[in-house]
Amino acid sequence: MHTNLRNKNFITRYTCFMLVIGFFYGCSSLNPTLNSTIKEQPLEDILSIIDKQLKLNPNKQDLHIKKGDILIELAYTENIENRTPFYEQAIISYSKANSLGLTNLELQAVEISLNNAWLSELNSGIEIFKNHSSDQDLSLAEHNFDNAILLNKKDPNGYIYKSKVWYKKIIIKKQ
Repeated sequence: MHTNLRNKNFITRYTCFMLVIGFFYGCSSLNPTLNSTIKEQPLEDILSIIDKQLKLNPNKQDLHIKKGDILIELAYTENIENRTPFYEQAIISYSKANSLGLTNLELQAVEISLNNAWLSELNSGIEIFKNHSSDQDLSLAEHNFDNAILLNKKDPNGYIYKSKVWYKKIIIKKQ
């Protein structure tokens, strides 16, 4: 009888193990066409695919999140002064996803994406500002701070550094 109980215990554990493996396999392949496309295609093509999927299914918050993430990635490929429209569209996509209802984990992922983009813009602007050698450098730093403000309107640092850029520009023009 004791051996029979061990066999049942082994079978139960083995079954649970197989269910867990099946669960993780199923979750990892929920959207195989999009995930495989992401690895193989340029970001613009992926954005086009997501837009097509959103036309068919506009209430899929995960697609809106992915669209926002891709728009932020696309912003990084642009010159500083051309990033703003990508950030604006990303914010719109994230807002749409949020209006459809996000889990806490999804909301945290969105906040992390926006925060990382904000920090990147702010830190790049500070670096350019500290090492500027021309009025053109100051204009680039100003674009970084404009983007940082767009991504995080509540943080005062973007505003503070933008005012420092304006002050420096005034001093340079007076010389």
